[in-house]
Order: sequence, then structure tokens, then C-alpha cells
Amino acid sequence: MAGAALTHHQILGLVEPFTRRGWQVDLAASQRQLRQLAFRPLQHAELPGQRPALAETLLLDASEPGRHRLTRRLQPEHGPAATLVAEGDDLAALLAR
Repeated sequence: MAGAALTHHQILGLVEPFTRRGWQVDLAASQRQLRQLAFRPLQHAELPGQRPALAETLLLDASEPGRHRLTRRLQPEHGPAATLVAEGDDLAALLAR
């Protein structure tokens, strides 16, 4: 069960490793009451012969004290998306995975 809604101070603490890597929190898409933070999508250009253009999104679930779930979604312009979920207590390590 989720605790109290995330405060701005808590959000700043949670997003620090993400902002160091160029991610920006999207407060409008986040659900503070559910303790879920969405990040603005990153657009990755096509690498001919290697990968299509991709939109990358992150969602951080901080509903369990001391435990976080990070969901990464890669969506090509055409075709199915790929989703990866990582869980742990170290946000920088989750992002690096």
C-alpha cells in the first residue's frame, strides 16, 4: 500500500541520479499520491542498420519504503515496444542497469 503522497523535497531526492543522466521529471504525468514519477520521454535517432528511431520512457514507483521499481519502455516508430522492469533500493544502480 502506498504511503503519503510524494512531497517536492522527496521528489528532488529521488530524481537526482536521473537528472545527472539527462532525464527530466514530468510532474504532470506523475502520480504523486501513488508515489509514481514519470520522466519526459527521450527521443533516440535511428541508427541505420542497427536500430529504428525510438522513444524511451521511464516510470519510477516508490510506493514501498526503501524499495523502488523502475520501468523502462522503448517504443519504435513502427512495431512493438520493449519493456524492462528493475527493482532495488539503489536508484543509481537501477538506472545503470
